[in-house]
Amino acid sequence: MKILDLGCGVGRTTKPLYDLGYNVIGVEIIKEMIDLAKKKYPNIDFRVGDACNLKFKDAEFDIVFFSFNGMDYIFPEKK
Repeated sequence: MKILDLGCGVGRTTKPLYDLGYNVIGVEIIKEMIDLAKKKYPNIDFRVGDACNLKFKDAEFDIVFFSFNGMDYIFPEKK
């Protein structure tokens, strides 16, 4: 199963998924957080990216989730 962990921060949810054997990619908009995640967990695929402009193919993942209410922080809200 392939999982996209949006708003992964420094890997708080990405690491346990990886440990369970999932093919997981962590994406976070803040570069410094990704730098730290890569340092802490060098075997996991972490990338800087914007949840509103993802660079993945359609249907590439089996599950995509945004932990810890990440969806609530997408701004500005378009009307």
